[in-house]
Amino acid sequence: MSHPPSPFPTRHLATLRRLCFCPSFFCAVQTDVGQLYVLVRPRKGSSASDRMFSEIIASPCFDRCRLEKPGFDAYARSKMVAVTGELTQQRLGIEPAMYQELQDKAHIIIHCAAVVDFNERLDRAVELNIYGSLRVLELAKLCKHLQAHIHISTCYVNSNRLEGGWVDEKLYPLKFDPQEMLEKIQKLNVSDLEKVTVTQTFVSVHLCNERCG
Repeated sequence: MSHPPSPFPTRHLATLRRLCFCPSFFCAVQTDVGQLYVLVRPRKGSSASDRMFSEIIASPCFDRCRLEKPGFDAYARSKMVAVTGELTQQRLGIEPAMYQELQDKAHIIIHCAAVVDFNERLDRAVELNIYGSLRVLELAKLCKHLQAHIHISTCYVNSNRLEGGWVDEKLYPLKFDPQEMLEKIQKLNVSDLEKVTVTQTFVSVHLCNERCG
Protein backbone atom coordinates (compact mmCIF):
# COMPACT_ATOMS: atom_id res chain seq x y z
CA MET A 1 0.00 0.00 0.00
CA SER A 2 1.46 3.35 -1.00
CA HIS A 3 0.96 6.49 1.06
CA PRO A 4 1.11 10.15 0.03
CA PRO A 5 3.91 12.15 1.65
CA SER A 6 3.20 12.88 5.29
CA PRO A 7 2.10 16.45 6.05
CA PHE A 8 4.11 16.15 9.30
CA PRO A 9 7.62 15.01 8.24
CA THR A 10 9.78 14.03 11.24
CA ARG A 11 7.25 15.70 13.54
CA HIS A 12 5.99 14.46 16.90
CA LEU A 13 2.20 14.38 17.28
CA ALA A 14 0.29 14.43 20.56
CA THR A 15 -3.24 13.12 20.23
CA LEU A 16 -5.64 13.98 23.05
CA ARG A 17 -8.65 11.74 22.65
CA ARG A 18 -10.87 8.98 23.87
CA LEU A 19 -10.37 5.47 22.55
CA CYS A 20 -12.18 5.62 19.24
CA PHE A 21 -10.84 5.56 15.71
CA CYS A 22 -9.12 8.75 14.60
CA PRO A 23 -7.41 9.44 11.24
CA SER A 24 -4.33 10.70 13.08
CA PHE A 25 -3.36 7.09 13.75
CA PHE A 26 -2.67 6.62 10.08
CA CYS A 27 0.03 9.24 10.49
CA ALA A 28 1.80 6.69 12.68
CA VAL A 29 2.34 4.38 9.71
CA GLN A 30 4.03 7.09 7.68
CA THR A 31 7.76 6.44 7.74
CA ASP A 32 8.70 10.09 8.15
CA VAL A 33 6.59 10.77 11.25
CA GLY A 34 8.51 10.80 14.51
CA GLN A 35 6.41 9.75 17.51
CA LEU A 36 2.67 9.74 18.07
CA TYR A 37 1.83 10.36 21.73
CA VAL A 38 -1.67 9.11 22.57
CA LEU A 39 -3.45 10.17 25.75
CA VAL A 40 -5.25 7.10 27.11
CA ARG A 41 -7.25 6.75 30.30
CA PRO A 42 -6.36 3.47 32.03
CA ARG A 43 -9.04 1.13 33.34
CA LYS A 44 -9.02 -1.22 36.29
CA GLY A 45 -6.70 -4.05 35.33
CA SER A 46 -5.72 -2.41 32.03
CA SER A 47 -2.94 0.15 31.68
CA ALA A 48 -2.82 2.93 29.10
CA SER A 49 -0.32 0.88 27.06
CA ASP A 50 -2.50 -2.24 27.26
CA ARG A 51 -5.51 -0.33 25.96
CA MET A 52 -3.58 1.35 23.18
CA PHE A 53 -2.24 -1.96 21.89
CA SER A 54 -5.44 -3.99 22.30
CA GLU A 55 -7.99 -1.37 21.25
CA ILE A 56 -6.07 0.70 18.69
CA ILE A 57 -3.18 -1.18 17.12
CA ALA A 58 -5.17 -4.44 17.08
CA SER A 59 -8.21 -2.67 15.60
CA PRO A 60 -9.70 -4.04 12.34
CA CYS A 61 -9.10 -0.53 10.95
CA PHE A 62 -5.49 -1.59 10.45
CA ASP A 63 -6.15 -5.04 8.94
CA ARG A 64 -5.10 -3.86 5.49
CA CYS A 65 -1.91 -2.38 6.92
CA ARG A 66 -1.11 -5.72 8.53
CA LEU A 67 -1.66 -7.51 5.22
CA GLU A 68 0.45 -5.13 3.15
CA LYS A 69 3.16 -4.18 5.63
CA PRO A 70 4.95 -7.13 7.25
CA GLY A 71 5.62 -6.48 10.91
CA PHE A 72 3.07 -3.67 11.05
CA ASP A 73 2.12 -4.21 14.71
CA ALA A 74 5.73 -3.94 15.87
CA TYR A 75 6.25 -0.90 13.65
CA ALA A 76 3.15 0.82 15.05
CA ARG A 77 4.33 0.10 18.59
CA SER A 78 7.64 1.78 17.77
CA LYS A 79 5.85 4.91 16.57
CA MET A 80 3.12 5.24 19.22
CA VAL A 81 3.62 6.18 22.87
CA ALA A 82 0.76 5.64 25.34
CA VAL A 83 0.43 8.57 27.73
CA THR A 84 -1.53 7.83 30.89
CA GLY A 85 -3.92 10.70 31.50
CA GLU A 86 -7.42 12.03 32.02
CA LEU A 87 -8.83 15.26 30.58
CA THR A 88 -10.88 16.01 33.70
CA GLN A 89 -7.76 16.31 35.86
CA GLN A 90 -5.33 19.19 36.22
CA ARG A 91 -2.45 19.02 33.72
CA LEU A 92 -4.55 16.33 31.99
CA GLY A 93 -3.57 13.84 34.69
CA ILE A 94 -0.18 13.37 33.01
CA GLU A 95 2.78 12.65 35.26
CA PRO A 96 5.32 15.54 35.39
CA ALA A 97 8.16 13.94 33.39
CA MET A 98 5.87 13.06 30.47
CA TYR A 99 4.15 16.46 30.62
CA GLN A 100 7.58 18.05 30.23
CA GLU A 101 8.48 15.67 27.39
CA LEU A 102 5.38 16.76 25.50
CA GLN A 103 6.32 20.40 26.00
CA ASP A 104 9.81 19.70 24.67
CA LYS A 105 8.91 17.49 21.70
CA ALA A 106 5.35 17.99 20.44
CA HIS A 107 4.98 19.80 17.12
CA ILE A 108 1.31 19.02 16.49
CA ILE A 109 -1.53 18.58 19.00
CA ILE A 110 -4.72 16.92 17.77
CA HIS A 111 -7.54 17.26 20.28
CA CYS A 112 -10.52 15.06 19.51
CA ALA A 113 -11.60 13.91 22.96
CA ALA A 114 -15.15 14.59 24.10
CA VAL A 115 -18.17 13.04 25.71
CA VAL A 116 -20.67 12.70 22.87
CA ASP A 117 -23.70 11.60 24.85
CA PHE A 118 -26.09 14.36 23.81
CA ASN A 119 -27.74 14.42 27.22
CA GLU A 120 -24.89 13.69 29.61
CA ARG A 121 -25.32 15.33 33.01
CA LEU A 122 -24.41 18.95 32.48
CA ASP A 123 -21.53 19.27 34.95
CA ARG A 124 -19.83 16.12 33.61
CA ALA A 125 -20.17 17.27 30.02
CA VAL A 126 -18.82 20.73 30.87
CA GLU A 127 -15.86 19.27 32.78
CA LEU A 128 -14.67 17.21 29.81
CA ASN A 129 -15.83 19.16 26.76
CA ILE A 130 -15.10 22.69 27.95
CA TYR A 131 -12.61 22.58 30.83
CA GLY A 132 -10.86 19.59 29.25
CA SER A 133 -10.37 21.61 26.07
CA LEU A 134 -8.94 24.50 28.09
CA ARG A 135 -6.45 22.13 29.74
CA VAL A 136 -5.31 20.94 26.33
CA LEU A 137 -4.89 24.57 25.29
CA GLU A 138 -2.77 25.18 28.40
CA LEU A 139 -0.44 22.37 27.32
CA ALA A 140 -0.33 23.69 23.76
CA LYS A 141 0.78 27.12 24.98
CA LEU A 142 3.71 25.49 26.82
CA CYS A 143 4.96 23.45 23.84
CA LYS A 144 8.26 24.89 22.62
CA HIS A 145 8.00 23.74 19.01
CA LEU A 146 4.25 23.77 18.42
CA GLN A 147 3.25 24.30 14.79
CA ALA A 148 -0.46 23.42 14.97
CA HIS A 149 -3.15 22.85 17.57
CA ILE A 150 -6.01 21.03 15.85
CA HIS A 151 -9.38 20.76 17.60
CA ILE A 152 -11.74 18.21 16.05
CA SER A 153 -15.39 18.52 17.00
CA THR A 154 -18.90 17.97 15.73
CA CYS A 155 -20.57 20.23 13.18
CA TYR A 156 -23.44 21.25 15.45
CA VAL A 157 -22.02 24.44 16.96
CA ASN A 158 -24.68 26.63 15.27
CA SER A 159 -27.61 24.30 15.92
CA ASN A 160 -29.35 27.00 17.96
CA ARG A 161 -29.96 29.08 14.84
CA LEU A 162 -33.47 27.81 14.22
CA GLU A 163 -34.71 30.62 12.02
CA GLY A 164 -33.76 28.71 8.88
CA GLY A 165 -31.83 29.89 5.88
CA TRP A 166 -28.09 29.88 5.30
CA VAL A 167 -25.78 29.23 8.26
CA ASP A 168 -22.20 30.36 7.74
CA GLU A 169 -19.27 28.32 9.01
CA LYS A 170 -18.40 30.75 11.78
CA LEU A 171 -19.05 31.39 15.45
CA TYR A 172 -22.05 33.66 15.91
CA PRO A 173 -22.32 35.83 19.04
CA LEU A 174 -24.01 34.09 21.95
CA LYS A 175 -27.05 35.63 23.61
CA PHE A 176 -25.59 34.87 27.04
CA ASP A 177 -22.24 35.10 28.82
CA PRO A 178 -20.66 31.61 28.67
CA GLN A 179 -18.42 32.28 31.68
CA GLU A 180 -21.42 33.32 33.74
CA MET A 181 -23.28 30.21 32.64
CA LEU A 182 -20.37 27.95 33.66
CA GLU A 183 -20.24 29.58 37.09
CA LYS A 184 -23.96 28.92 37.55
CA ILE A 185 -23.52 25.27 36.55
CA GLN A 186 -20.76 24.82 39.14
CA LYS A 187 -23.14 26.04 41.86
CA LEU A 188 -25.96 23.60 41.03
CA ASN A 189 -26.44 20.58 43.27
CA VAL A 190 -26.57 17.04 41.89
CA SER A 191 -30.35 16.86 42.11
CA ASP A 192 -30.79 19.97 39.99
CA LEU A 193 -28.08 18.90 37.54
CA GLU A 194 -29.80 15.57 36.89
CA LYS A 195 -32.95 17.45 35.87
CA VAL A 196 -31.14 19.51 33.25
CA THR A 197 -31.29 17.75 29.88
CA VAL A 198 -31.97 20.65 27.50
CA THR A 199 -31.64 24.40 27.52
CA GLN A 200 -33.86 27.14 26.15
CA THR A 201 -31.33 27.93 23.44
CA PHE A 202 -29.94 24.50 22.49
CA VAL A 203 -31.70 21.21 21.82
CA SER A 204 -29.25 19.19 23.95
CA VAL A 205 -26.55 19.49 26.59
CA HIS A 206 -23.91 18.32 24.11
CA LEU A 207 -24.73 21.02 21.58
CA CYS A 208 -24.65 23.67 24.28
CA ASN A 209 -21.19 22.42 25.31
CA GLU A 210 -19.95 22.47 21.73
CA ARG A 211 -21.05 26.05 21.18
CA CYS A 212 -19.67 27.37 24.47
CA GLY A 213 -16.40 25.48 24.05
